[in-house]
Amino acid sequence: MDVSPSARWYRVASALVVLGLAGAAAWAIYAISNQTDTVNAHVRLPSVSGTTVTIDEAGTYTVWAGSSCGGFCPPESPADYRRHLTVGFTGDDGPLALEAFPGDSRYNIGTGRQGRAVWLLEVDRPGEFRFERASDGEMRSPPLYLGAGEGLPANVFPAVWLILAAGVGGGAALATVVWRRRASAFDAQAAAAGADR
Repeated sequence: MDVSPSARWYRVASALVVLGLAGAAAWAIYAISNQTDTVNAHVRLPSVSGTTVTIDEAGTYTVWAGSSCGGFCPPESPADYRRHLTVGFTGDDGPLALEAFPGDSRYNIGTGRQGRAVWLLEVDRPGEFRFERASDGEMRSPPLYLGAGEGLPANVFPAVWLILAAGVGGGAALATVVWRRRASAFDAQAAAAGADR
């Protein structure tokens, strides 16, 4: 008995699900590795104000605030840091432009490795800069880090969910369509067989 569509479409649906799961896993591994490499490249800024720091390349940098309790508690909100902390970079041409980081970018890649983006720093010309930091005493001063670029290079979970939705959702939708059409075909053939009697 020939029933359309063929049951082979179930194998196509299964393949889509497997591809979706594999794609999501591959992207998650890549993105987490990329984020880890980026965080490992962050430079810890001096805890003493008035220290000279060297920035080797022009471009956009992110000032990150790390956990101030050894990684056992998350960093405070960027707005709180900007309210209670003051930082600055001054070179031969004067102070560099600092602005609040837009949106929310954070990382948590293990014990003691948590951070939140607080400021963006624009460097027009590389060189040595006098780094200043001050706190109003209302909060514990966190370790600060300087990272190249704006935030992190990849956001893991939105892409993972998108790939899963495309693969697993597409496979499930295809399997549902095939099942319904085959069920309708079976019903139609059963009705035709009953009418022939």
